[in-house]
Amino acid sequence: MKKHTGVTPATLVLLLGVSSAAFLSFAGPVAAAGSPPAVPYDPVKGQALVSQAKQIMLGGSPWTGGCVPNTGGLHCVPYSWGGGHGAQPGPSDGICQGWSRASGAPKTLFAGPACAHSVSKAHPYGYGDNGKYGLDCSGFVRWVYALVYGLDVLGPGTTDGQQARPGLAKVPAGQQQPGDLVFSPGHVAIYAGNGMMIDEPHTYDPPAKPSGSWTQAYARVDAVGQHVSGYYRVAGPAPAPIPIPTSPPSPGPVPTGWPAAAAGWLDHGAP
Repeated sequence: MKKHTGVTPATLVLLLGVSSAAFLSFAGPVAAAGSPPAVPYDPVKGQALVSQAKQIMLGGSPWTGGCVPNTGGLHCVPYSWGGGHGAQPGPSDGICQGWSRASGAPKTLFAGPACAHSVSKAHPYGYGDNGKYGLDCSGFVRWVYALVYGLDVLGPGTTDGQQARPGLAKVPAGQQQPGDLVFSPGHVAIYAGNGMMIDEPHTYDPPAKPSGSWTQAYARVDAVGQHVSGYYRVAGPAPAPIPIPTSPPSPGPVPTGWPAAAAGWLDHGAP
């Protein structure tokens, strides 16, 4: 029988089909007709963002504020309104302006050192926040992203400002991946996968039962919830690099010019 050394037309079609499939697999998913285009995703960067967020949440480097004793490392980085919005990413003293106390929360909870001057019945938003050294939700994600990217990707603004930040792209529904930013009204967190996120939730948790107490909230893992306004991912040219300090700045003066939140927010609002 004569040995065929050439390629038959049928074989050529098969090889071209396999090559095309391999190329498409390598190039990534192709959006269906009429659907939004996929946003490029770097799994290494995404996992690095989640790992860095977890490390800080558990009191690891570069957080230097320690943890509450006997909590298993779960109460380490306190939520502090306005924390993390200085010239450089990282924790800072919280502020008291533009904040409203949660309904039913004792006013005496919110008389931290940086807020003592605002503890009066004349204060338009109750008694202000606790003024602790820590981070609010947008300050937390800003620090994590800066540590992983090596530059101030998200900037010192509020959640609305971060959501509109150049270089961020909205991820089509159902295509969110670990490390993406998850925004909901007045809040932002880092998506950790499986419907969970890592965030600075709010200043205080309400009591679990009527006889319980309000307790300080810390960076933690929460369920994403039902009020997501969008997932976002770094997918374009990053802003000009800003040197990131190797250790967080020490507590310093209260930043000025922080935008006021509308009355009626529970206990964190825009940041």
